[in-house]
Amino acid sequence: MDLVSLTDIAKLLGMTRGGADKLVKREATFPPPVAVLSGRTRAWDRDAVENWARESGRLETWDAGDDAQLRRLIRRSHRWGDPLG
Repeated sequence: MDLVSLTDIAKLLGMTRGGADKLVKREATFPPPVAVLSGRTRAWDRDAVENWARESGRLETWDAGDDAQLRRLIRRSHRWGDPLG
C-alpha cells in the first residue's frame, strides 16, 4: 500500500493544502485515512484516493492528443515547483 499525505492529495488534485483539508473533511465519499502518524498527521491509501478522484471527476484522465490538457498539466506542475515529476 502506497500512502499519501494531505500535501500529496493537494498536489494530485491541483489545490492548496487548506483546500484539500476542507475537501477530505466535508466530502462524505472521500476515503478515510488508513493511518494517523505522529499525533495528527493523517495518511491515505494512494489507490483509494486516485480512484475516488477519477470517479468524482476531480482527476483528469490523460488524452495524449489534447494539447490544452498538456498545457494545463505543465502549468499545474510548475505552480507546485515540480516540473512534470
